[in-house]
Amino acid sequence: MIQHDSMLVYDMTPPIRALRDTLTAAHCNTLQHTATHCSTLQHTAAHCNTLQHTATHCSTLQHTAAHCNTLQHTATHCSTLQHTATALLCLAASLSLAFAFAVVFSRALSLSLLLYALSCGHLICSRSASLPLSLLLFLALALVVTLALLFSCALSLLISLHA
Repeated sequence: MIQHDSMLVYDMTPPIRALRDTLTAAHCNTLQHTATHCSTLQHTAAHCNTLQHTATHCSTLQHTAAHCNTLQHTATHCSTLQHTATALLCLAASLSLAFAFAVVFSRALSLSLLLYALSCGHLICSRSASLPLSLLLFLALALVVTLALLFSCALSLLISLHA
């Protein structure tokens, strides 16, 4: 080292200068290669983040599709249950109507027989000639009353089912 005007000046001989230039060029190439590698790594990291985001989105879509399938299965099951409940309700209504018909018919028949017996003046009618005709009239009356009551029950049932 040589001191010159209060400054330090490095004495470089040509071989040292050449070595310095070679080392500087190699160092520059290494830095350039490192910068290129870093840029590639940044690009790869960005691509990886995109892929990770896409994978997360795909997983969310798969979960949504599974949830949708479950909801669709539940809706189908609910529809089946609703259809079954409607069929059971119709069956119950039919049985109720049949029971109501049987009750109404037995009451109307009992009333007709009682009216027939009272019309004869006592419980056992002695006029055998008029028995079949008057009994048939009272049975016809029982049937008309029963059908009227049955129609009334059916109408009530239809109204309650639509309400």
